[in-house]
Amino acid sequence: MCVEPEYTSGNPNLAMKRFNLLPWVTWLICAAAVMLQAGVNDSTVAALKLVKFVPPEFPAQLRLEGIPVGEVTLAVGRDAAGNPTDILPIEATHPAMADAAVAAVQQWRFEPMDAAGLFNRAPVLLRVSFSYEGVIFVFSNLAYDTARQERRDRPMTVRHAAALPAPPKPVSQPMPDYPKTLANQSLEGEARVTFYIDAEGHVRLPRVLEASTPEFGEAAVLAVANWRYETPRVRGEPVVVTDQWSFQFKKNN
Repeated sequence: MCVEPEYTSGNPNLAMKRFNLLPWVTWLICAAAVMLQAGVNDSTVAALKLVKFVPPEFPAQLRLEGIPVGEVTLAVGRDAAGNPTDILPIEATHPAMADAAVAAVQQWRFEPMDAAGLFNRAPVLLRVSFSYEGVIFVFSNLAYDTARQERRDRPMTVRHAAALPAPPKPVSQPMPDYPKTLANQSLEGEARVTFYIDAEGHVRLPRVLEASTPEFGEAAVLAVANWRYETPRVRGEPVVVTDQWSFQFKKNN
């Protein structure tokens, strides 16, 4: 929210001049910020093929706490109908901002997609930049080449589990079952999947990187989705990380 400043001065004439000029300067700055916001957000909407876009709102409680800015990085999965399926906050400067970002993205709708290849489709990475003035930028990894402002932002990267000082230990890792649809063919093959491990140790947004048949990839994703880890930590703080696994499939006679 842009507001006009108030000024006082020992010189009444000087005070009047400053009072007349600075509100216009403030208005121009606010107008420019809103125009920039619209440009960046429009770029993201176009890149993501959104048919419904709801911008996040600055959390009211943070205004009272005097927290003026912040940002949230999200990974978002989608189904064939264009509905968000899983919204994972990766980093956030404040939990209330993460909640506001998730609440907005839950209302988004993407253009419908071909159901084929859903297990291979990468989640969308988003960064939401919050400002007390009410200017909210939503950056997408898919829009980096279309919005100059986004190039100034630091890259959206996620730590790999293997790069942690102490990689998270698995608590439960059920292995994939051989696909029943291939039982009569006795095929052998492999699948490689990637996934996030959230701050509570749950696997989120698994997807197929490569597979010798779609059935092997689907079986691997369904198994990995049920895995659990100890909480990933960096310097004692919970973090979100990525990991990859490869599986070999052989038909047992």
